[in-house]
Amino acid sequence: MSRKITFLTLFLWLMTVTFPVIAQQKTDTTYTFRFVSQKDMFYVPWNGNDTELARLLECIENSKATIFDGKLPLLVDGYCNSLGGEAENLATAKIRANRVKSELITRAKIKEENFITHNHATGGDFVIVRLTVPAKETAAMDAEAEARRRAEAERLETETRAEQERRAEEQRKAEEARLAAEKAEAEKAALQNTLAGTPSETKITN
Repeated sequence: MSRKITFLTLFLWLMTVTFPVIAQQKTDTTYTFRFVSQKDMFYVPWNGNDTELARLLECIENSKATIFDGKLPLLVDGYCNSLGGEAENLATAKIRANRVKSELITRAKIKEENFITHNHATGGDFVIVRLTVPAKETAAMDAEAEARRRAEAERLETETRAEQERRAEEQRKAEEARLAAEKAEAEKAALQNTLAGTPSETKITN
């Protein structure tokens, strides 16, 4: 019995020690921006870059205060391996990283000092941006993003339904107008036929 009590006490103590550590675990949130081979231009609406940029801007917005305080740097890694030599690849990787950072500086109003940048002459043709945020914050951001996506989907569905109803109403009115015009035309034609078949009066004088 005493062994069971001792084991239970030890188990509870371990849970007390390890649970806060688990709760404070951090996770890397990674965003990848693709570049055309041998080129350094950052094409936002290309190969999923627009989606990644929107996700990253949302993450920055949710953590902006921590980023500005210097507690959450944006880790930027530029890559290029499609050119002839290491020096060329490194130079292009640097330009690519700078273009992504410029986009974030312009859109999110952050500063160069908020970045930690490394460039690589291997790996591929892309730029990776990482933020290390608490796991619970990441989960909360994901939940908020999902809620926004659902709200946007519902809004679009409502607008689409309203547009369909509007068009259906316009078609109904147009059909009613067409039928009314055809009826009026038929009545007019019938009247003209009736008048044409009526003999005219001739005045006879002596």
